[in-house]
Amino acid sequence: MYNRYMGDLSYYNNLNDRFIPYYNNNIKEALSALQQMARLTKGFHQNKLSEKINKGFYAQLKLMEGTLK
Repeated sequence: MYNRYMGDLSYYNNLNDRFIPYYNNNIKEALSALQQMARLTKGFHQNKLSEKINKGFYAQLKLMEGTLK
């Protein structure tokens, strides 16, 4: 799931900004899923995996600054 959502977000990050509004729901879903995965893995003491997911989440979020509406 991590790879799927990270791949989706990478794709959206490479789109022209004018297409972003068409994908806002997909982007928000992917970010939410990554956030939930990080929370769940941390809750099950899978700290290394949780850190990996969090790192990916924040990297994608930083790339999208100013594009989400």
